[in-house]
Amino acid sequence: MLKRYIVALLTCLLLVRAGHAQVILVDKAADYLKRNDLNSAREAIDVAAKDQATGQDPRTWHIRGFVYKELFKNSPQAADFRETALASLRKCGELDAKNTYTARNNAVLEYLYGTCYNEAVEQLNRKDFARALPGFRKFIDYRAGTRPDEYYAEALYHAGYASLALGDKAAARTYYEGALAASFRNAYLYDDLAGLYAEAGEKDLALRTVEAGRQQYPDDAGLRTTEINLLLAGRQFARAEKSIEAYLRLDPANTEAMLVAGTVYEAIAQSDSTKKEVYFQKRREAYRRVLARDPENPVANYNMAITLYNKAVDLIEPEKNYDLDIMAFHAKLETITRLFQEALPYAEKASKLAPANRNALKALQGIYYFLNEKEKSSHVGRMIEQLKG
Repeated sequence: MLKRYIVALLTCLLLVRAGHAQVILVDKAADYLKRNDLNSAREAIDVAAKDQATGQDPRTWHIRGFVYKELFKNSPQAADFRETALASLRKCGELDAKNTYTARNNAVLEYLYGTCYNEAVEQLNRKDFARALPGFRKFIDYRAGTRPDEYYAEALYHAGYASLALGDKAAARTYYEGALAASFRNAYLYDDLAGLYAEAGEKDLALRTVEAGRQQYPDDAGLRTTEINLLLAGRQFARAEKSIEAYLRLDPANTEAMLVAGTVYEAIAQSDSTKKEVYFQKRREAYRRVLARDPENPVANYNMAITLYNKAVDLIEPEKNYDLDIMAFHAKLETITRLFQEALPYAEKASKLAPANRNALKALQGIYYFLNEKEKSSHVGRMIEQLKG
C-alpha cells in the first residue's frame, strides 16, 4: 500500500524584527496573517517583496512564505500558491545569513513538499503517471538536500515506476538504483531493474539483481520467472530446469509455473537434439496439466498445438525419410497424422480464443492442409490475409 506523507506543522508565525527600520507593510502583513485575513496579508506582503529595501529582508520572504502556505491550505487546488510559498521560503534562506528563520521555514517546507508527495501518490494510484512524476521529483530534490528517509526512498521508487510507465527507461533506471541504494525494498523493484539491465545487454548484472531479490523474496513468483528467463537467455539450462522444477514442487497447482516449465523444456530440447523426445514428452505433459485445470487457457492451447505441430513437421522432413522401407514409412506417416489430429482441437481453440494470433492460424492452416481439409485450410489462409490488412 502506498503511504501518505505525514508531518506535524507548526502553524504559528515567528515574528522577529530585522531592525528598527522595518517597513510598516511587512508588519501589517504579519498582523493580517495572525487574524487570518489572508487576502489583505497577500496584498501587503506582495508590495513589500517588490520594495528595494524590504525585498532584501529575509523576514519579508519568511512572512510571504507563511501567507502563501496558508492560501494553499485553504485552496489546495491552487498549486500556484504552493509554488509561491516554496519560492519565498527559498529566497528567505538565501538572505538569512544568521539562520534566524531556518527552523520555522523548514517546518513549512516539510508540509509543502509533503503535499507534493501525497498528491503524487494519489495521481499514481489513478495511473496518471505524467502528473505524478513531477510531484515525486520535487519531493526527491528537497529531501536529497535535507534528510533522506523511508519516504525519500519510496519516492525514488515511485518516480522510477512512473518513468518506466512513461517510457523513459534511463530515468527509471536512475531512480530505481537510487531507491535500492536508499534501502527501499520490494520484489517489483528488483524485477523491473533486472529487466532494464537485461534490455541494456547487461545480463550478468540483471541476473545478480534478480538473485539478490530472490534472497529477499524467495516466494515471489515474478522474480522466479524472471530468473528462469534470464538463465534461459544465458543458456544456463540446467539451472533453469532445476529452478522451475523446485517451483513446481512447492506449488504443483500453479498453472503459470507449468507454462514456464514448458518454455524451459522447449529451450532444452532445442539446445540438444539427443534430448528432443524426452523434453517433448515433458512439455506435452506440462501443457496437459494446465489444460486439465484451465481448458480455456489460450496460451496453453496454443503451446500444446505448436508442440504437437512442430513434432509432426520435424518428422516430415524429407531427409529423414529417404532410407526408410515402405513399412517404416507408413508407420511414420501414421505417427505424423496422429500428431496433427491431436494438435487440431488445440489449434482450433487457440484460434478461437485469440483470433488475432497469426501463428496459431498458420499452424491451424498447416494442420488442415496435411489432413486434406483443403477448403478449411484455404479459409484460414484468407483469415490470415485479412489480419495483414
